[in-house]
Amino acid sequence: MASGLVYFIITMIGAAIFVKLLNRFGSKTLRARIDERANTQIEDLDNAITIASAGTKTAPQQRGNTRIFKVSSGVRLLSTMLTAGVMAWLIGSPQFLVAERDTPLLIAGAGLLSIWYLLRIWTYSLHIDEETISVPTWFFRRRKYALADLESFEDDGAYNFRLFFTGHRVATVLKQLRGLSDLTQTLQDHARLKVS
Repeated sequence: MASGLVYFIITMIGAAIFVKLLNRFGSKTLRARIDERANTQIEDLDNAITIASAGTKTAPQQRGNTRIFKVSSGVRLLSTMLTAGVMAWLIGSPQFLVAERDTPLLIAGAGLLSIWYLLRIWTYSLHIDEETISVPTWFFRRRKYALADLESFEDDGAYNFRLFFTGHRVATVLKQLRGLSDLTQTLQDHARLKVS
């Protein structure tokens, strides 16, 4: 059992690295082809997108001159349900109590990864003021870009926007945020090249 779990975790890490490289260097067409093949149950994906979109029409928070775009209530609901399901499976798994020596450690690692994901979703926010856009990183830090450096942006499918800045810098931001129409209008207003 432990070796199967180790292979699973290694496969997931490899897939995460592949997705990161694909997002960074892959073309939109290539990502669309891979996404299309991966989503054979398109009705399920449509249902998930509908749920994730709940709350995107609410206005972003305003703090002084800064607008704060937080994750929609639908994405928070989906991520909470997913994490709860994973945690229930891990805790209810008989291997968690009686297993080989390192299996509980691997299961605990998977549980921590699930909790990290949930924290990332619940704390994710995009900050835009008059001059900068502040994008959260995977490790709960923020990366700032000047809005004047925004060259273009693209809708990258169901989940993300890709923002292209001068100097070949690319930021990927979640798409299902509160105030989505306000966000897209702001990006269009500041982008040097208009979206095709």
